[in-house]
Amino acid sequence: MNSCVKVKQWKEALEIFALLHDHRCCDTVSLNVALKALSEGKGEWKTALQYLHLKGVRIDMITCTAAIGACGEDQWQVAVEVFASLFQSALQADDMTYLALLSANRRWQQATSLMKTSRSFEKASVPCSNMLLNICGGQQWRLVMHMFLKLAALDHISDRITNNIAMSAAGTSLHWLQC
Repeated sequence: MNSCVKVKQWKEALEIFALLHDHRCCDTVSLNVALKALSEGKGEWKTALQYLHLKGVRIDMITCTAAIGACGEDQWQVAVEVFASLFQSALQADDMTYLALLSANRRWQQATSLMKTSRSFEKASVPCSNMLLNICGGQQWRLVMHMFLKLAALDHISDRITNNIAMSAAGTSLHWLQC
């Protein structure tokens, strides 16, 4: 199945998963690969949600992250609902889950709100911080600069990507010397 997904043969991967499911041979790993395959096929989010409720298959954080990825930008509200359901279970969201959620939700207002309500921005990993700063981008250069300076004041680790996003935002506003 995984080989099918790697070569963009997501429909074939789903056919294999259906066979496994019919023979009661599917497990968490095969479910996760099937959900990854669904994220390759645009508009397959409904099937992904159905797969989340398969009986006899344990769901883990990778499963939820893959389901969020399958929702994509078109169904970002559904992705948020899947994410919210994590807090009702014993699962704890990890960096990959936050990155999938931020990728699905490219609207700066919702992205910043999600990070504030579900996880402290100050505790976010460098990739999560970068994704959030990037989503806010040029139109919200003041917000990007505020977050960048807040992270710097907290001695938050940044990388070249973080610095480039901040300089780009500052350049948009002609405040690049602050970087």
